[in-house]
Amino acid sequence: MVALLLPPMISAHDFGVAGFYYNILSDSTVEVTSFQDNIVNWEGDEAPVFATGDIVIPDSVSYAGKTYLVTAIGEKAFFRKLSIKSVSMGNSVTTIAYRAFFRCEEMTSVTIGDGVTEIGDDAFQYCEKLETVNFGKSVKTLGTSAFSSCLKLTSVSLPNSLRIIGVEAFSITGLKSVTIPDSVTYIGGDAFCQTHLSGNLVIPNSVTYIGWNAFSGCSGLTSVSIGNSVTTIASGAFYNCNGLTELRIPDSVKTIGLRAFAYCTGLTSLSIPGSVTAIGEEAFRACTRLKDMYCEIMRPQDVDMGRNCFREMHMASCILHVPKGKAASYRATAQWQDFKYMVDDINVRGDVNSDGEIAVADVTALVDCVLTGRHSESSDVNGDGETNVADVTALVSMVMGE
Repeated sequence: MVALLLPPMISAHDFGVAGFYYNILSDSTVEVTSFQDNIVNWEGDEAPVFATGDIVIPDSVSYAGKTYLVTAIGEKAFFRKLSIKSVSMGNSVTTIAYRAFFRCEEMTSVTIGDGVTEIGDDAFQYCEKLETVNFGKSVKTLGTSAFSSCLKLTSVSLPNSLRIIGVEAFSITGLKSVTIPDSVTYIGGDAFCQTHLSGNLVIPNSVTYIGWNAFSGCSGLTSVSIGNSVTTIASGAFYNCNGLTELRIPDSVKTIGLRAFAYCTGLTSLSIPGSVTAIGEEAFRACTRLKDMYCEIMRPQDVDMGRNCFREMHMASCILHVPKGKAASYRATAQWQDFKYMVDDINVRGDVNSDGEIAVADVTALVDCVLTGRHSESSDVNGDGETNVADVTALVSMVMGE
């Protein structure tokens, strides 16, 4: 008889204690890998605590005479555990991994420990009854779809440690308001898409990038204040935000993406800064109520324009305001020339000597303004309401193309 050799059974965990299974990560740390709620043979000495109702991830766990810190909640650890009502965790946990609590559809609240720095992709996605999220003070990254489709989540207080809001992080949630802390630098695509955000939205000066469709369909927003570090407003970022009435794009923005503000049908006033070098296809499509567009671009012929940037706008009634002395340039440039009414009445910040250019001569003129105490709209380069050395520094950067 030939002996049949079978491979040894491989366990999905290293040990179990008091209701949780763990994997050993190092000589002193472990991650939670699952919850066993129908236990026959338990590997540890402690009695299990079943996954019903409120669960608590401990700071540390002892097994076989050794104590380990619990530093992670592993991938799919509590995947679709419908019995969980709430979760809290010790401060030793630093990572909540991919789909750790995916589709825990009965969960209503979660308290994230102060040690957590990263919440992984899909970590709490489809927790449809989740109403309360208490963030710890160390979270830096919210992964893709971290809280997507949490339909009852209406408000969150994001921690001041947060840097990255990932793609679809809060998409299709019940969010009505959010305060984005001034630690955030990146807002990913679809991050707040199809939420119930309303009123005023403030994007702080720390943010440099607003992703595609980031606030698409947030029709309750009535105003948006965009910080002066944003360089890119990506495709569809504010698509169909039809509650917006006025919008001033900051001087830092260089790229306005495809349909970035399309179907913002409530807009009546729009300001485009001179820093813009590219406007995507149909960027302002169907902004049908726009009455005044203020464009500070000095050389419209140099802007990379997508097709039909102003499609379905009422260009026969909207007044295009351009820098002084630049009307002829706009009338000679495709798409801009389609505006019936054009007024060259803008004093562009930085064009201190009003010659229609921003150059070294303006720096000289601005220094003279500072020394003599003169102030004007064009000398207030950084827009703080004053004319001082800070404006000279800002203007030098503009001239050098920084």
